[in-house]
Amino acid sequence: MLALPSGPQHCATLLQNSSTIWALISLCYSTANLELHPLPNPIALASLNLNSIRKCKQFHALAVVLGLSQDVFVATKVISSYSYCENPVAARRLFDSVLRKNVCVYNSMISGYARTGFVDEPVCLFREMRACGLEPDHYTYASVMKVFSEVQDLDGGRGIHGLIVASGCDLDTVVANSVMSMYCSSGSLANAHQLFDEMSHRNLVSWNILIAGYTNCYDGVTVWNLVRRMLVEGIKVDDFTLASLFDLCGNSEHLKFGLEIHGFIIRNFLMFDAHVSCCLLNMYAKCGRLETARRVFDHMDKRNVVSWTAMASCYAQGGDRKECLQIFRLMQLMDGLKPNRVSLVSVLPVCASLGALLKGKQIHGFSLRHAMNSDASMCNALIDMYWKCGRLDYAESVFHHTSQKDVISWSSMISGYGFHGHAEEAFTLYDKMLKLGIRPVHLTFLGIISACSRCGLIDKGFEYYNSMRLDFGTIPSLEISSCMIDMLGRDGQLERALEFIESMHVDPSPSMWGALYDASRRHGNLEIGNMISAMLLKMEPGNPSNYIALSNTCAASGQWDDVIEARREMRERHLRKVPGYSWIAVNG
Repeated sequence: MLALPSGPQHCATLLQNSSTIWALISLCYSTANLELHPLPNPIALASLNLNSIRKCKQFHALAVVLGLSQDVFVATKVISSYSYCENPVAARRLFDSVLRKNVCVYNSMISGYARTGFVDEPVCLFREMRACGLEPDHYTYASVMKVFSEVQDLDGGRGIHGLIVASGCDLDTVVANSVMSMYCSSGSLANAHQLFDEMSHRNLVSWNILIAGYTNCYDGVTVWNLVRRMLVEGIKVDDFTLASLFDLCGNSEHLKFGLEIHGFIIRNFLMFDAHVSCCLLNMYAKCGRLETARRVFDHMDKRNVVSWTAMASCYAQGGDRKECLQIFRLMQLMDGLKPNRVSLVSVLPVCASLGALLKGKQIHGFSLRHAMNSDASMCNALIDMYWKCGRLDYAESVFHHTSQKDVISWSSMISGYGFHGHAEEAFTLYDKMLKLGIRPVHLTFLGIISACSRCGLIDKGFEYYNSMRLDFGTIPSLEISSCMIDMLGRDGQLERALEFIESMHVDPSPSMWGALYDASRRHGNLEIGNMISAMLLKMEPGNPSNYIALSNTCAASGQWDDVIEARREMRERHLRKVPGYSWIAVNG
C-alpha cells in the first residue's frame, strides 16, 4: 500500500498545491485500473477494489485537511476515481459539496453515473448543468447519449442529438459514434446510416457500430455491402467486426459467408486471437458443424480457459452432452487449466440433462473451494441442476444460502417446486417474491402454471394466467400456452382446451396439438384424437411420430384400412421412429 506522509506540517510541505494532489489521485486511479481487470476471482476483486476506494478516501481526506476540497481540478479527479471504483454514493456526496462547479466537475459525475448503470441521475444532472448556464461539451454529450442508448430511448436521444447539432459537437467523431450507437440500439437504422454517411471523419468504431446494428436486424445484404465498402476504403477489420459477422453467419443459410470469413482469418493470421477463435467455434456450432468446430479447436496454437469453455459450450448446444463433460475434464488434465465461473455455469446444465448428480455435486464442491458460488448465475445453475436431478432439498439449500438472488433464482426454485408437485410451496415463494418487489418474468409464470397443471389446480392456473396478462402486461409465450393446454388436457377438459387454442392470438404450435393429442388418448376421446393426428400430419409431414399417432388412433377406433394406409405412407417416405431409451447412473 502507498505510504502517505504523516503529520500536518510534513503534509503541508509536500502538498502545497492541487497539482500534487492530482498526481497522487491519478496514481490511485491507475492502481484501481490495474487491480480491477486481470483477476477474475470475485473475492480477490472485492478486496482489491475496497483497497483502492480506501486510497481514494485517504487522498480525499488529505485534500480536505489542506483546504483543497473546493478546487474543481482536485474534485474532478476524486469524483472520477470514486466512480471508476464503483462507489457512486461517495462520488455524489463530494459532487454536492463543491460550491462552484464547472463543466469538468459535471462531466466526471455524469460519466460516472453512466458507467455504473444509472439512468435518471445523469439526465437530471445534464438538465441541471444547462439550467446553471454551463454549456455541455463533446464529453458531456457522449456520456449522456450512452445512457439513452442503453435504455433504447429514441425520443430522448433525438432531443439530445438536436442539441449536439446546434452546439456544433456533431463534428466530433466520438460524439457522432455515440449518437449512431443510440439510433442502432433503438432500431432506427435509417437514421444511423444517414448519420454515418454524413460523418466527415469515420474511424473503425463507426464502421463496427453500423455493422453490429444491421447484424442485430439480420440484414445480411447490407452488412456484406458495408464490409466490402470498408475494405475498399482501406479500413482493417478487428475482432469486434468479426464477432458481428460471425453472429450473422450463425445459421446454415449464411454458412458459406462464414467459410469465407474463416479463410480471411487464416490469410490474415488472425487465428492467434483467442476471441476470434471462440467466435469461429460458436458459429460452426450454431450451424450444426460440431466436427468442423472441433478441428478448429484442435488446431489452435494456444488454448486458454475461454477456448476450452467455448468448445464445451458448443457440444452442449449441439446436444453432445457426454463430449461436453469430456472437454471439461480434458481442460484440467491436458492443459492444467482451472475452470472459471463461466466454465462451471456452461457445464452444469449438461449435468442436469444427463441426470449426472455426482458430477454436479463435484462442480458445486469445486465452486465452494474456489469461492465461485457467490455469483447469481452460478447459484441459478446449481438450483436448476439439483431439482432436475431429483434433489429438491439441495436446490432449496442453495437458494436459501444465496445472498444475491435475482428473478431467475426465484423462478428456477418455483419451477422446481412445480415439477415435483409441491404447489403450495411454489405459491408461497411466488407471493414472497412479489412482496419483495421482484417483477415476475415468463419463466416465473411457466413454473407457477406448471405447478397448477401437475396438481390439477385448474382455477388457480387460470388465476395466474390472467394475472400475467392483466396485472403485468405479459404476453403469453408458446411454452406457457402449451402448459395451459396440458393443464386442461390432464383434467379431461378437452373441449375447453380447444376453445383456449381458438382464442389464442398466435397460431398453435405442433407441441400444443401434441399435448392435446396425448390427453385425448389418455381420456379415450377418439374424435378429437383423429382430428389432431390428421392436423399434425399436415403440419409436419416429415415427422414419423405423427404417422404413429394417426395409426394408433385409427387402430383404437377399428379403422384398420386407415392403419395400413398410414403405415404404407410412412414406409414410402422412408421414415422410422427413433426408439425411446432411458438410463440410470450406477454408483453415482
